[in-house]
Amino acid sequence: MQNLFIDIGNSYIKAAEKMDGKWSVVFKDKLEEESNLYAWLDKKAGRNIVVSSVVSRISERLNSRYPGFTISILTYRDIPAELIQYKTPETLGMDRFLSCYGAANQVEGGVVVIDAGSACTIDYITADHTYLGGVIMPGLRSLIRSISKDLPALPGPDTKLPADWPGRTSMDCVRWGTTGVFIEAIRGFLHRYKRSYGEFTLFVTGGDVPVLEKNLGDDIKIVKRPFLIFEGMEAFVENYGAG
Repeated sequence: MQNLFIDIGNSYIKAAEKMDGKWSVVFKDKLEEESNLYAWLDKKAGRNIVVSSVVSRISERLNSRYPGFTISILTYRDIPAELIQYKTPETLGMDRFLSCYGAANQVEGGVVVIDAGSACTIDYITADHTYLGGVIMPGLRSLIRSISKDLPALPGPDTKLPADWPGRTSMDCVRWGTTGVFIEAIRGFLHRYKRSYGEFTLFVTGGDVPVLEKNLGDDIKIVKRPFLIFEGMEAFVENYGAG
């Protein structure tokens, strides 16, 4: 029976399937609308479901609500010890590891994965698929919201990066302080990875990939993989079994 993969993140719940070698998202909704996930699954026959979740209550509810389904919830306990050097694996979001694992299975050499969503993570996995950890920082939308919320006297910025440096209008100054900070921080971390571990392949995923693609610069080559978390889940299950 074909696997249905469900990723429960900090902001969204997404389900995906792979048909004829192509991925498609078959369900997506905001985290606070989790009841819509159950309503959708209620209409399904028994399925093999593989889950990556940062919200334990939802994964636990899936297990209890659908006894007729085969539900495998991937957790840090499923990661072989030789594949992780994170000092607090019990606090690690499985989506970070699985996205890195999915990328590392596609290329040779070290890999950096940027997941530019509600939070932005910038993680490193070695050529032998050992996950080392990385960076968790506010996503671009969080930075922008912080201006409107905490500094309401300033203009509310968009995601554009100004052409002029330094900013010569209040709007451009705020853009540099949000999108500019976002891009410069990422570039700085990428250079730090290169100094520490040498050349790597950069994979990017998440809603703000277009911002990265436009602004990181021609010297930084990226591999766009919108289904990277699901590719990682599939590869991990194939190599190590379901949780």
